[in-house]
Amino acid sequence: MAYSNDADKLLLLSIFHYIIGGFAALSSVLALPFLVLACPAALVSKQVGQGALAPRFGSIFLLIGCAILLLIGTCAALLITAGRSLATHKRYTFCLIIAVLELFFFPFGTILGLITLIVLTRQSTQQLFHPTTP
Repeated sequence: MAYSNDADKLLLLSIFHYIIGGFAALSSVLALPFLVLACPAALVSKQVGQGALAPRFGSIFLLIGCAILLLIGTCAALLITAGRSLATHKRYTFCLIIAVLELFFFPFGTILGLITLIVLTRQSTQQLFHPTTP
């Protein structure tokens, strides 16, 4: 009977991981201003010439924008993968690592990570991920 209760909790946690992962993917819009600022700087550099500062600023904005996209996209993918792993009771160690990393994303990640750690460290939940065969 404890298995059903733990399975329900893992399913609920997976839904919350999907939601937080979706919000993380949506927040990748934060990189757009950097990418938009990089385009005019690159256009000005062609008009002004090679010795101008504009190409450097354009490159810096482009680099920052791409780094933000990569970082947020990776976080979103990891959260969604952890949600899927929790729902299917696979990749126990991966789920634990993601739950610990979530603690750093205050406030929602901290709450979700803490609850995930509490649920994952139960013996009955560990048996769902690693079933013993008689």
